[in-house]
Amino acid sequence: MILPEAEDGKISAIPRIKKAIAAEVDEIRRRARDVRVELRFGHAAFPADGDDHEKLIFKSNILKN
Repeated sequence: MILPEAEDGKISAIPRIKKAIAAEVDEIRRRARDVRVELRFGHAAFPADGDDHEKLIFKSNILKN
């Protein structure tokens, strides 16, 4: 998910997004107990952390978890 204009330009939106997604995950797990759901969160800022999507994804640590 790309947030082009987060309030502080950084990670302020992540806790709200995580909470909203967690509610949906709980509902999925309630309905289909054999379904595995995994979420990973990270952040990176353009252009400070990279000037293309590959660098930004790497910097966000999503792939490292």
